[in-house]
Amino acid sequence: MDNQAWIFSSNPQVFDLDSAFAERDNIYWHTNSKSKVQVGDTVFLYISKPQQEIRFKTRVTAVNVPYINTSDIKKYWIHEEDYQSLQNELFYQLKLISAIRNKGEELSYAALKDNLHLLSGPIMGPIKAQNELLAYLEGTFLMRGSPVEDNVKDSIRFLQKKVTEFRDERDWKQFHTPKDLAISISLEAAELLEIFQWSGADLEVNNKRSKIEEELADVIMYCLSLAEVTGLEIGEIVLKKLALNNAKYPVDKSYGKADKYTEL
Repeated sequence: MDNQAWIFSSNPQVFDLDSAFAERDNIYWHTNSKSKVQVGDTVFLYISKPQQEIRFKTRVTAVNVPYINTSDIKKYWIHEEDYQSLQNELFYQLKLISAIRNKGEELSYAALKDNLHLLSGPIMGPIKAQNELLAYLEGTFLMRGSPVEDNVKDSIRFLQKKVTEFRDERDWKQFHTPKDLAISISLEAAELLEIFQWSGADLEVNNKRSKIEEELADVIMYCLSLAEVTGLEIGEIVLKKLALNNAKYPVDKSYGKADKYTEL
């Protein structure tokens, strides 16, 4: 069975979700016997009144976890007796993928239900997120979420999946050889550079913002495609290169300087 996406509701008067994810990257969630949640599923966590907004994106990493193995989250329950009442229940383990720390309207209940019409009723028990609702949630977390460092690659893979789907729907994979993709990156980068030609030092970027966005997106999409056909993980190679650059350009020697590392 393919992995699915869900929305779970959290009552801040029962469980302090904000504090839990401020201190740790995984929590245990009481199992709902009616939902068919499985390992690998995505769970978006909605905080009910007074916040009434989706704040966290998580991944299910274990199911049927016994109560005895969940004691490290006891302190986040507002009333200990509520936690103790679940002694005979099972739990999911949820690993934090991304969080939206700054309050915004995009994922509020009012926006999702009244403005965008993506919800038909209140968020009570687990509800399945699919189609337009899922696409909107994924896109919003991609743009506004703060990925947990270990899961930055998930956001990149999401973009790569969308670019690959666009390509395959048009049967263009046959044209996407490493050589041609590398050429395309260079050509699109040249088009990005052309925007700045004859502009002088005081270019008003905002006046050409839409064109910059368009050409920059083309460069990024071809980079994602090149990584896909060569089997490279962009998240891994970028972090690896950053580590190399960190060794070449130590802060105490390179701070405020534009010199090459061999001249520091």
